[in-house]
Amino acid sequence: MVGSSATEPVSIYGPGSTDVSRVRVQQIRRVDASVSGNAGPGVEIELVSSGGEFYVGGLYWVLWIGDTHAIESRCGPDGRHLCFFFSQAVWNQLPMGAPLRLTWGEGDRERVQPFAQLDKTLLDESYSKMQKC
Repeated sequence: MVGSSATEPVSIYGPGSTDVSRVRVQQIRRVDASVSGNAGPGVEIELVSSGGEFYVGGLYWVLWIGDTHAIESRCGPDGRHLCFFFSQAVWNQLPMGAPLRLTWGEGDRERVQPFAQLDKTLLDESYSKMQKC
């Protein structure tokens, strides 16, 4: 969806898009159950887009780390941030250097080039508030 004027945001990451070259990992942080809204503690990965807003519609964004995936759990109010929650048990099993891919729905992840590799050394204990998607 492209805006009709220079003041409207441009959504470059939408259904069927395989170009996520302007997506990067903003932060990886530990979260507890009260923050994540999940059954237990885990790790949240926040992505940011430097090239436009993420499409919001009938499906959902999926972050793949190797063969493991998570559905977006929260997003930022500006449309440029997405967060993904992984339980602590899943996080512990994820291999360092695994490719990160972003898909719209649980589509064919192999069509999408990795935009990064998992760097577990980026894990931070801090938490910044973002809204639920």
